[in-house]
Amino acid sequence: MIENTEEFSKEQGIPTDQLEPVLKSLLVDEYIALTVLERKLIELTEEGLSYAKNGSPEFQFVSNIKMGEKVDMAEMENRVGAQVAKIGFGKAMKQKWIKKDGDQFERIAQNPKDEDQANLQKYLKNPVYDDKEKKTLDQYKKRKHLNIKSVKSYKVTKGP
Repeated sequence: MIENTEEFSKEQGIPTDQLEPVLKSLLVDEYIALTVLERKLIELTEEGLSYAKNGSPEFQFVSNIKMGEKVDMAEMENRVGAQVAKIGFGKAMKQKWIKKDGDQFERIAQNPKDEDQANLQKYLKNPVYDDKEKKTLDQYKKRKHLNIKSVKSYKVTKGP
């Protein structure tokens, strides 16, 4: 009996794409019975990986403004890039990390905490879907920071 073909293939050094056809042929002749084991994993997108490493756009935006300094959008685009500046500005305003005075921005948050970066790093360290908050995962999925990947393996038992 094999408890989990994913673990078995790793232990034996057999690629799963080679093991699966053998199991299926044994299943057809009823030498074995297979029970599907499915688990879901969190996989960060390229954008999600970048935010896990460098911080969320709003955090990057506010981190590049010194306390009391006034800057305009053109300067921020030079500092953090157009894409990060565009996304980061709106979210930093929403978080009340910056204030706008005409076309100038001023940082008002002393020590902003980057929850997005912390969460994305947690998902990197422990990608198991089951023990995470679904609402938070759905938000990151909607923002295209992560995908949920389904991994199938089998429990193999003796057939009839």
